[in-house]
Amino acid sequence: MKAKCDCPSTSISKSSNSNILLRSSAVSPADNVILSPGGSNDNVTLRKNATACAQDREQAEYVTERSLREIMKNEMADMLKVFIQQHVTEQFITATNDLCKKMEKLTSTLENFNARMSNVEERVAIVEKRLDATVNREDSAAFANLQAKLNQCEQACIANDLEITGLPEEKNESPLHLTSILAKKLGVTLDERDIVSAERVGRKTIVAEYERGKEEDATAARPRALVVRLVQRGARDELLRAARVRRGFDSAGIVPAAAPRRVYVNERLTRLNKQLFYRAREESRRLKWKFAWTKNGTIFVRRDYTQTAIRIRDHVDIVRVFSDITVSPI
Repeated sequence: MKAKCDCPSTSISKSSNSNILLRSSAVSPADNVILSPGGSNDNVTLRKNATACAQDREQAEYVTERSLREIMKNEMADMLKVFIQQHVTEQFITATNDLCKKMEKLTSTLENFNARMSNVEERVAIVEKRLDATVNREDSAAFANLQAKLNQCEQACIANDLEITGLPEEKNESPLHLTSILAKKLGVTLDERDIVSAERVGRKTIVAEYERGKEEDATAARPRALVVRLVQRGARDELLRAARVRRGFDSAGIVPAAAPRRVYVNERLTRLNKQLFYRAREESRRLKWKFAWTKNGTIFVRRDYTQTAIRIRDHVDIVRVFSDITVSPI
């Protein structure tokens, strides 16, 4: 509701020259007094009428309401802004905490995964080592088995061969003729038709040293071995038996131009069997074993007459038989 205008009433006397008294408490000198210049009302002060006062008060009331609305609008905006900031801050803090928890969980999971991977890698390394060792053992066993089979096949191919060592060598000699003369000296009848082949094997340098050396050098030099292959194995065995009976015979009468040398007749062995037989003889000699011999390409050793013969197949057998020695593989 609009307030009443309580402007004081004015009393104007009919006399135009009379002075009008104003209530000082209700009149504003600047706003409410209007002086009329000239005329009879020069000394008369007029107040605004009630209608103008009411309009001013109504206008003042309208301005205050708009200001209040603006204040309320600003307050509500500030409150909304603060609420939004608080809500966003809370949401951000909550999301950050959740993210931190998830990161911690992920870190823990990764650490567990790394630990498990390390464990798996260690186990894989152990398995690989075992597998490599197993494969190596299997490969070694397979290689040894294959080597033994090849050695047996090679020995079977030379089953009819003889190896004659210590027989002096001359230029333009006939190996077939020398073999026939040697067999005759041993008391075995051997025709050249019974011989498949006969040839010298070994290094030529030994022959050169033997031919150009002095007497002592010629005695020390070893002639090359004479390898003879016979048609029948029975003829080979007969020659071997005769050579064992006449153990220690020399080359006298076989090579007349050369000084007599001790001659040995043995069955021919493969390279592997030669190495095994050499080691078996050396260890038998060192340990004072009495016997080391070959028969049909097989190596045997025996301590004395009271012991049984032991077969040597490979270097493992040498280590096993002569257990107090260490023998490297061939």
